[in-house]
Amino acid sequence: MSGSITSANSQILLAVATIFPVAQPIQGYSAEDIFESEDVELAEVQLGLDGKQASGWIPFNVKWRITLRANSDSISFFDTWIASQNALQDIYTATGTVTLKGPGKKYSLVNGTLTRGRIIPDAKKTLQPQTYEITWEQVVPAPM
Repeated sequence: MSGSITSANSQILLAVATIFPVAQPIQGYSAEDIFESEDVELAEVQLGLDGKQASGWIPFNVKWRITLRANSDSISFFDTWIASQNALQDIYTATGTVTLKGPGKKYSLVNGTLTRGRIIPDAKKTLQPQTYEITWEQVVPAPM
């Protein structure tokens, strides 16, 4: 591990069953926000009236948002995914890999559903970034 925390050398590869069976490199990240995820609930905790605590593991999804510059070639990946789902009137699921070279970690993204997206960029002084949300069944970290 180099100790670096830069995001500049990260790599994202996404594949969508049938549409993009070979993983595609996602490029043209936003300068300020490449991707983000939300905290997840890892356990259910209950406290009985007797003051005794009980807890249990619960399954969870991982919501993950990726932000691309308005001129990113990778927007066409999401446009195609959305158009294909609209034509089918059903969903296509994705798999992916995120590589973070600085901390030396790789994340496998499993069974993702495209749950939100900005279909057209906001037009201000310049065109604004577009954000897409994928809800993953699992995100599995591993050392590189």
